[in-house]
Amino acid sequence: MAIRFREVIREPIRLGFNRYELIASPVGESNYRGEWRCPLCARGERSLITYPRPAAALEWARNCVVIHHLATHPEPDDLT
Repeated sequence: MAIRFREVIREPIRLGFNRYELIASPVGESNYRGEWRCPLCARGERSLITYPRPAAALEWARNCVVIHHLATHPEPDDLT
């Protein structure tokens, strides 16, 4: 049985003046878990559910970052 190496996928995203990091980490043989980090307030989360594709895990993280940004670090342009 060959072991297939799957890498961690990182995607930076900028909202306003903040730069966040989105991560899709392999879980088991075929799933991914999403994660996000905010360097400004040192917060982040990891998804409790797994996704069959890294793009889906990154989409979960992207949605979380948008909510976090608007709730925690809003800028005048974000509120209009």
